[in-house]
Amino acid sequence: MSILRAHLVWRKEQKIARGWRDLPEPLFFAEDGGSHVPCDVRKRMKAVLKAAKLPRHFSPHALRHTFATLALDAGKSVYYVSKMLGHKDINLTVGTYTRNVDANQAGALDSLDPAGLVTNL
Repeated sequence: MSILRAHLVWRKEQKIARGWRDLPEPLFFAEDGGSHVPCDVRKRMKAVLKAAKLPRHFSPHALRHTFATLALDAGKSVYYVSKMLGHKDINLTVGTYTRNVDANQAGALDSLDPAGLVTNL
């Protein structure tokens, strides 16, 4: 959280220094205080990947897929992931990210019937 607080302070400093009327809404903003143009974001990401000696075929959009996949694998609800991605319809999230989810998870229902509560009738 301290990193985000420091970033907010920096954004406020930039607003004052550049004479912008409003604080930029995006977390990362362009020189005019607005959002970056997508092609500029891709160029910058490729430069970062090159400097980090990582494959350059990744795109910023791939980070969304990584987030969604890891969140669902960690047990986060599809509803939560859908909201975090900004999807207007949960069906988009379900159709895109649940194809690889194992529908036959062994023991998935065990929590509904804890072993200590089962009695022989």
